[in-house]
Amino acid sequence: ICTRCITLNVIFHVIEDSAKKSLTSERVPSNSILQDEIMNTVNTDFYDTPFQFRIQRIQRITNDDWSNNYDNLVLYGDGMNEIASAVRQGGSTVLNIIVADGICGTSQRIAGFATLPFTDRHVYGLFSPETYVPLDFVGVCPLSLNEEYYSSHTITHEIGHWLGLLHTFQGNSCSLDNPNDHVADTPQQAKRVGCVLDADSCPNLPGLDPITNFMELSSCREVFTQGQAERMWNVYHMVRNPEQDSCSKMKVAGNGDGNGR
Repeated sequence: ICTRCITLNVIFHVIEDSAKKSLTSERVPSNSILQDEIMNTVNTDFYDTPFQFRIQRIQRITNDDWSNNYDNLVLYGDGMNEIASAVRQGGSTVLNIIVADGICGTSQRIAGFATLPFTDRHVYGLFSPETYVPLDFVGVCPLSLNEEYYSSHTITHEIGHWLGLLHTFQGNSCSLDNPNDHVADTPQQAKRVGCVLDADSCPNLPGLDPITNFMELSSCREVFTQGQAERMWNVYHMVRNPEQDSCSKMKVAGNGDGNGR
């Protein structure tokens, strides 16, 4: 596969309240920082993959209900679906990133989430254009865009989900019946371990836990593997842009719970 040969447009939807209290300048960076620093970080992270990203538009939306809906801004929740239905723009190759303070305050205490490119959240088998999710998006807590936090690569991790990658510990099992993340060059991992040097949650299987992989949930993430780059490439051509480069398509198994985080 090629590297840095596909550039995808990105639209940010920043949800603010009318009093501008929940999303202050200290928590949500300026447009220039989104453009010059955060997207540069993302593009550096994806440097050895086929993908790069450019901001097409930054939309700031005032809506008190959306901004402060702390109980319902969860993946596949009614509140998040309402926002995505109202603001999402572009086709299946346009990455929409929704920034809302309510995401930070959910009971799940997560920095971000993303829809995977299936309609069936328990799908097994091949991705196909028929399974594309029209309301697909990445959602992030504003803190993940703050200078202190974006170096933890939350957006990179969520974009990986958006392009079809699963967690490196998918399935939470060392069983040979567990297909894990369907990527051959990420060693099987039975649980989230964080930045634990020489962690090996599946000691009877080859390789150490890939704690520096962007699809782990550690604070030392720094790499996509060649196999992950190939999977993203294949998902892109099979689902997001199936009419382009059809000769490059390969079978891609997908077994996620659909909850990319």
